[in-house]
Order: sequence, then C-alpha cells, then structure tokens
Amino acid sequence: MHESEGTSRLIKVERLSLEAECLKDLFRKIEVLPMIEKTVRTGFVLLVLLVLAERSFCNFPPFNGKWKGEITSRFTDSENLESRILFEYGGLKLLATEIRNGNNSTIHGLGFSSHVFTYGPLKTDGFLKEWERPHGYSPGSSVFTEETGIGLDTSLSPVGRYGAVLSVVPEHFMLFFMRKRGEEDCTAGGLFKINPYDFIRMDSLLVLTEYKHGPSVNAKEDTWFLSTPFLTDGYILSASGKVQIEVSNYSISLAGALSGGNHLSPGVFTRVYMSYISKLFSTALFAGGSSPEYWLPEGGYPEEELAGGGALNLFPDSAVEPGFEFAGKLLRLSPVPSPYRKSELSYSFKPKIKAGFFMCTPLWRRKYSLLPTGDILMEEKIEEELKFTGKKAGITLKVGVIRTNIGTFGITYKGDLLLSPDPFNFNISSSIDAGKEIEINGRFRIDLRLKTGSIFFSLYTREGIKVADRIFENPTDFFDFSMGWKMQGG
Repeated sequence: MHESEGTSRLIKVERLSLEAECLKDLFRKIEVLPMIEKTVRTGFVLLVLLVLAERSFCNFPPFNGKWKGEITSRFTDSENLESRILFEYGGLKLLATEIRNGNNSTIHGLGFSSHVFTYGPLKTDGFLKEWERPHGYSPGSSVFTEETGIGLDTSLSPVGRYGAVLSVVPEHFMLFFMRKRGEEDCTAGGLFKINPYDFIRMDSLLVLTEYKHGPSVNAKEDTWFLSTPFLTDGYILSASGKVQIEVSNYSISLAGALSGGNHLSPGVFTRVYMSYISKLFSTALFAGGSSPEYWLPEGGYPEEELAGGGALNLFPDSAVEPGFEFAGKLLRLSPVPSPYRKSELSYSFKPKIKAGFFMCTPLWRRKYSLLPTGDILMEEKIEEELKFTGKKAGITLKVGVIRTNIGTFGITYKGDLLLSPDPFNFNISSSIDAGKEIEINGRFRIDLRLKTGSIFFSLYTREGIKVADRIFENPTDFFDFSMGWKMQGG
C-alpha cells in the first residue's frame, strides 16, 4: 500500500511538472505586449462609445464649451503621406495619425487623453525628462523647475514612445506603461507627487524596464569599440525622487536616483539646483554626478559622470541685460585605454540690448575639450542677432563665425521674415551653414486667417541641401510640404 501511494504521488508530481513546463512554453509563444496593446485599443474604442452614449442619453449639459480641432498632412516625398487629426474639448484630446506609403496604409498612432486616462504617443516633462537624460541640460533650462508629468504627444512626428497612463489620483498618483515603436522592450512604473506645503513639491518615481533581446546600447556603427557592454535579457529597476522648495525669490531642488537589476551592479545619480531672481540680477547654479554603474531607465549609461554649470543675468527687463553662462562636464571613461579622461569646459557672454521694437543680442562662446589622446580642442563662436518686431511685420537676422585651434572655420547664417497683412500670415526663413560643406535650409509658410480658425501651407527643405548636390534633377528628394486646417469654436 505504501509503495502504491508513493508511486501515485510521484506520478502526480511528474504530471504537475509536465503541466508547468507546458504552461511555460505556452507563455513563451504568446506575444504578451501585442495582446495588451490590442486590449487597450479595444478599451479606448469602448470608452469613446460610452462617452458618446452618456452625452446622448444621460442628460449631459449641451456642447457649449470651447473646442479646437486641427487636420494636418505632410508629404515627405513622392509616395509618403503623413496625416494627423487632433480634437480638443476641455480636458479631452483625441488624436489620430497615419503614414501612407504608396497603396499601403499603416496607422502610425492613435491617442486619447483625459484627466483620468491617456493612451497613445507619450511625452515627458520636468523631472521625468531629466531622469531620462541626466546632466543633459544647461543651467538656464526650464526642465529643473517645470512640473513633472507624462502626457499625450500631439506632434505630427512623435518621439516614438507609446503607451498608457492611468491617473489613479489626478495630479498626485499615476501609473504608466510604455514602449518604443517597433521594440518589444517595455517600461512600467508609477509617479507619485505631493505638495505637503505651498512652497514644497515632492516627486517620487519607481520604474521597471524589461528587455527581451539584450540590445547593444550606446553603440555607434562607425566605431570599433562599443561604448557600453551588451545587456542580456532581463530588467532594470530604477527608483528616483525630487524635492523642490520655493521661498520668495529663492528656489532649490534636490534630485536623486538608484538603478539596479539582474546582471547589473547598483548605481546612483544625484543633482542639486539653486536659483535666485531679483530686480538687479538672476542667477542659477547646478551640479550633479552619477556613479560608473548607474544605468538609464531605458538602457545605457549617461555620457557624463560629473556635470555642473551656472548662469547670471544682470539688470533683467532693462535696456541692457548682460548675461553670462558656464558649464563643465567630466565624461565617462573611454573603452579604449587612455591616461586621459575626456572632459569639457565652456563659458559664454551674451548681453541683450533692447530699444522699443528692436533687440540686439551678441554672443561670444568658447569651449575647451580634453580628448583621450591628451590634446585640447578649442572651439570659439562669435554671433550677432538682430531682431525687429512690429504689429504687422517682424524680421530676425543671425550671423555667426565658428573657428577652432586646429584650423577649421565656418560661417552660419539664419534669417526669418514675418509679414501679417490681413487676413494672411507669411513666414519665410532660411539658414546657411558653411563649413567643410555648404548646406542650405529654407521654409516658406502662408496662413489664411478665418473667423473660426486658419488654413496653412508650408514648403521646406528636408535635411539641408548641399550645394554640391544636383537638386533640380529630382526636387522631391530635397523638399517636403505640408498643409492643414485649424478650427476652434465655443
């Protein structure tokens, strides 16, 4: 009896292990992310139908609020057509974008945004943007002080990040899930924001990124060595936080993040930012650093290990406003053995001279770079910007000279003309970059203002025309044009 019971138990255990292996194989074959995306899309359609049903049958107030709409199309060459439809009403946004290549039509993006739920192409603001690219902003950037958030990207060409955001507690706690277009790697996390006092804002973030195929991050095709090693299949877990205190004219912000995961050592990132504004001057300072083991939330190392800088503007809102700025960076060790650590130091002087409708802004900037070979590269830029702004016209001219200590020399030019005779707006802009090769960019746009919106048409160069190219043989290879209709009511 005991032997038969033991044998039956062994058979049950073997069956359970076999069933478990079958389930594992089944989950491996099922593509989870496409299933989630299809489910979210189905839920989006059902949500729109429910909203329409509620407005139709549940005695909702009449449609009397302010609304905006936009239809835009862009022809990128003789076959490709990009289109976007955007509708906004109160806190509600509906977005649809499409790319049509010849006879094949592909949906490029479908978006919906409300106070509670967002789905579609996403963009980040504030600390989320800095967290994705630490040490990547100048001292005068608004990224250090703007509110942290994640929302719908309504641009015609989104950055390529798609997902969903659920505001569990609007403006305080949200959950998000996103991934890049065409990739299986996915990121999920939560953002928690509180304001314990009027002068204190606190943000905390917890994110998990899962990798499917172990991408080679930060690798360049034109280099022999990879700047970072291959990341095998696994995950990256990142926890970060920010505290911002604003009292009177003072502002101070402290931020930090921790990263880790399987096959990864723990890493840390820290940053401090301070600013002060008065009638006599305004100043801002920041400093930050990351350990060699710190990984970015979407994979890869930050290029810099240490970074700092400052900005000073004297006599704000006066006729003459001198401005100074400096920044320094200590870059990560090169994978090629070298006794020198690549680093950068730059400083600039940019006064503003204003008189009525006229403004003059000269710029002098110098940048020093220590290369892994031990050589020092110096780049100097001298630029002059003239700007005139009137009621019906405006013109901006910017001319610059760039030189280095190794003999290279370049000239840049940029011009912008705006004319607004009723009921039209004309905008003509052009730029020239004359270095080793001469590149020309240009754009022409015309807007026809209507009582309830406007119609616009724009023609512009694609990526810069090189003078050596024979552009008139096939102009569609160099020029794009777009047209659209903006409307509003309420």
